[in-house]
Amino acid sequence: MSFGKKCGLYLLVVIFLAGFLLLFPQHGWSKSSGRVIYVVGDKALTPFEYLNDRQLPEGFFIDVLETIAKKQDLSLNFQMVHWTEVESLLYSSRVDLILGVVSAREESAILPHMAPIINISSVPDVSQREAAFLPDVSGKEIGEFYFSLPVIKVPYAVFTRKGLEGSRLSDVAGKTVIVEQGSAEKAYLQSSYLTSKVLIVDNPVEGIHLVSSGQYDFVLMGLYQGLSMCKKLKINNVVPLESSLFTKEWGFTITHGDITLARMLKQGLSQIYSDGTYEKLYKKWFDQFKHEGFVDKTLLIKVLSAFVVAIFLILLWNFSLKKQVARVVKEREKLIDFIRDGILAVDSVGRITLINHTAMKLLGIHYDAEGEDVDSLVPEINLKGVLSSKEAVYDLEQNVGGAPLIINKVPVTINGQICGAIASFRDMSEIHAMAEEMTGVRMYVESLRVQNHEFMNKLQAIAGLIQLGKYTKALNFISQEQAPGQTMASMIAERIKNPAVGGILLGKMGRCRELGIGCEITPDSYCGESIKISDQALVIIVGNLMENAIEAMLQASIKVPRISFSIFDESNQIMLSVWDNAGGLTEENAEKIFEKGFSTKARPRTSGYGLYNIRRMVDALGGDICLDFKYGEYTEFIVTLPNGEGGDLIE
Repeated sequence: MSFGKKCGLYLLVVIFLAGFLLLFPQHGWSKSSGRVIYVVGDKALTPFEYLNDRQLPEGFFIDVLETIAKKQDLSLNFQMVHWTEVESLLYSSRVDLILGVVSAREESAILPHMAPIINISSVPDVSQREAAFLPDVSGKEIGEFYFSLPVIKVPYAVFTRKGLEGSRLSDVAGKTVIVEQGSAEKAYLQSSYLTSKVLIVDNPVEGIHLVSSGQYDFVLMGLYQGLSMCKKLKINNVVPLESSLFTKEWGFTITHGDITLARMLKQGLSQIYSDGTYEKLYKKWFDQFKHEGFVDKTLLIKVLSAFVVAIFLILLWNFSLKKQVARVVKEREKLIDFIRDGILAVDSVGRITLINHTAMKLLGIHYDAEGEDVDSLVPEINLKGVLSSKEAVYDLEQNVGGAPLIINKVPVTINGQICGAIASFRDMSEIHAMAEEMTGVRMYVESLRVQNHEFMNKLQAIAGLIQLGKYTKALNFISQEQAPGQTMASMIAERIKNPAVGGILLGKMGRCRELGIGCEITPDSYCGESIKISDQALVIIVGNLMENAIEAMLQASIKVPRISFSIFDESNQIMLSVWDNAGGLTEENAEKIFEKGFSTKARPRTSGYGLYNIRRMVDALGGDICLDFKYGEYTEFIVTLPNGEGGDLIE
């Protein structure tokens, strides 16, 4: 064969190949030695998938799929058509993969009417077995399923003309909106309340032109698609509104149950996510829309203005809050200083965070001690012990700096963590004064009331005898009634040198006579002036023990109720005893008789603190209290108090 013939033959081959490419421009190949995948895409869906000026497939999805194909050793055969032609291709040609919308075009016949769709984007590891994202179907039925692999979330927006008065989504309500036939946009408007006036067009380009020319005001489409069309068509007077209306997932759809291909694409997509290739492709195709003048300047001004106003309001609120906090702090300080109890608070390491004037006075502190270590300032309180033990201490009687105080200590807990502790103080002398008023003065008044009542009854009896002319009987009645009282009062005055104790005994004996309870003071009883024991303490102890005996007698209903009181003052000790024949104390109650809040009384009032307070007072005085009883016969309380060395003075 001559050289000229060979050249002619080569020329014919070249012409044939060129003609083939010209006749079938919709087909494209990517070279690879692996499996051939037949791909169908939209020829006009910019910037996702479309035919460029050379009639070659191009776009974001094309780049993503080609990148995955290289990693998975796949060959790609592209066929770019109008998306309405996809259904017929699924029946007439081999289609392994559909590009573009996964589930957006609900009214199309591409996906919803062809087969059940399974989303595989949620499968975290492609090495998992296929059943991890497959329905429970047999191998024969798997071919009926399609697999969707979302690649990107696409925003949809309403486009309008520049300068149009309406610039917000609220301005679209009730107006005519253009959408593409069978699109997700149409389905959205039909299911939403934005507007019921919809104009259907065959393609989005027609909608852009209708808005640009002023025939209509709004068209709804994919944001990136609309921006790309305006740029390609050089339409500068159509812009999107301030925000997107909704989003849809776009990506790849694998047909006819091809789980192997689905797994390969899933794996490839995971790889380009992790190595940064996906981000680069995204920026290549979509970053351009951030710098092409599509930012709504009016919206930007509104946002900046709102931001400035928000900052101003925050500063104003902050200033107002500071004033309120300062006022509340001052009110709190005044309130705390007004409290008659001393208040002392520390943080988690024992530094003083709050101390009021009463606490400073009781503790002998003459300066602001906030920030100082509490144990170095007042070690007797031992607030750090409360922080470590996490247990509250109530009604602790203690001498602090020579002053008798009652102290309560409580840990402060926030979210289960100890963040500090609070202590309150009260001067015991004030408490004793109140106790004296309650148990001493009240008993004196009670004694006077009883004696006055008896005196009136006796006067009435004497007056009756005189009116009847029984003068001798009246004299005898006066003699009989005068002797016991004079004898008992004389005995108390002679044997009980402490007037407070004598007064409380007279009051209790008068009450016993009124209630019909026999009450006696043993003849050998004696009590001199106390040395180490205050009158208030003796009044509280004697008054509470006698009152408990009277209450027990009233509750027991004894035929011949009797109470016996004894007191002895010798060998620097005072011993007193209160005995009654109520016999109502059991073994079980005896074990709890001195506990705080425990009471055997059935009266509907607060009780259970008398014996508890007596026990604490006796302990504070260095004395002892014991109980002797026999159920059904008697109960006796015996108190021994040091009246010389060894007792703590309580004032």
